Amino acid sequence: MATEIKPVLVKRSVYTNVIDPEKLIQYIDNSKNLGSTADLFKDPHIASTFYTEGSDLAVLIKKKIDIYEGAPLPGNRTLLELAMDDGKNWLNRYALQVETISNSDANRTTREQAFGNIQLSYLTPHKIVISKKGVPETPKLDVEVTSPGNIAVSIINGATYQPTQTNFVVVQLPPASEPQDNAPVVSLKNGQVTIVSKSAGESVTSSVTGKGRNVKLQVTPMNRYAVYAYAQNGKKQVSELSVPIIVIA
Repeated sequence: MATEIKPVLVKRSVYTNVIDPEKLIQYIDNSKNLGSTADLFKDPHIASTFYTEGSDLAVLIKKKIDIYEGAPLPGNRTLLELAMDDGKNWLNRYALQVETISNSDANRTTREQAFGNIQLSYLTPHKIVISKKGVPETPKLDVEVTSPGNIAVSIINGATYQPTQTNFVVVQLPPASEPQDNAPVVSLKNGQVTIVSKSAGESVTSSVTGKGRNVKLQVTPMNRYAVYAYAQNGKKQVSELSVPIIVIA
């Protein structure tokens, strides 16, 4: 049974607590301008007539400001406040539509995605606690020598491979014709790579972040190398070291 994703909501206090009518006008205009052009929220997802209503309310608030400034009477202040209330009610209706669309199964698979969707509307989403990713999968490698001294490495894991960082390690090996007793031993413990070798040899490291799966590395041509990788989600959540791929670069 699939786990239900808790919806991400709009933080309405950001605009309901606004007491400056000019700031409220700007907030309505920004919401209308961003929402009406965002793929998720533009017509027909939210009707263009709804955005026109928001623009009209902003204009009305401006008129009430001008009237009150020309005649600062209690009655004119009340009319200005009523116009502001109408503007805030429009934002509440906008927020409800934005929440529905942002949390739709068609538009998000995680709360983080719903959070980002809401931001596209100009509205402010409530903060969420980002779930820990856990220990990432151990990388599986495809390695190709594209030209002398140039190695292209790709991660071939499936879609579930989503670490925050992937680290690559390349170490030089003795020629295949020689005894391998002096071949370096590569190990990974507590997120730290250790390379132990009885003879001098070249080593190269590189990292990619996020969704990156590919890296190009330069080494000394015509030598044997072992290529490794490991993945991280932060400092403490580290995968196992991959199975090495041996190439002659």
